[in-house]
Amino acid sequence: MLRKYYPGKAVVAAIGYAVPFVILPLLFLSAFQTFLPESINIEFQVDIRTLETLIIAIGATIVVMAFMTAMFAKGLLGRAIFGSLRQAAKFAWLYFFFNAGFIAILLTIEGGQGLGPIPVQGLTLSVHFEQLLYILYFAILLMALYFVVEYAVYRRVVQEQYYVEPSYY
Repeated sequence: MLRKYYPGKAVVAAIGYAVPFVILPLLFLSAFQTFLPESINIEFQVDIRTLETLIIAIGATIVVMAFMTAMFAKGLLGRAIFGSLRQAAKFAWLYFFFNAGFIAILLTIEGGQGLGPIPVQGLTLSVHFEQLLYILYFAILLMALYFVVEYAVYRRVVQEQYYVEPSYY
């Protein structure tokens, strides 16, 4: 018999999505702020506190959507809806975390000592990687399409398994 709901699988999926989308990015940002020497000032284009808030908000949305997606069996409408919404939240998470493919860092070193043998007072580093994000966006779009196709393919199996003849008095 086909099961409709999988609560144990849902908890495992939620934990599995919490690690890469919430815990590791927050650990990375806090380690970056903590272990940076005092003489080096790094200014990002975005505020770190705002980025942490967005990571928590969108990451929690992804975790809840992963829980709900794994809770439903294939062929149920809830799985298709929450799976597609999870992909939309992943899209937003990538967009905000990577600042739409552009990261600008201003590095200034106080005291005039430079970086080892390099006498640098100020250095601006700009990284553009929009093309890589386009590939990831396309992969996310394909995963959203996968949930719609999965619903269409498995729907007949679910209907056969759970269909109940209407009883007429």
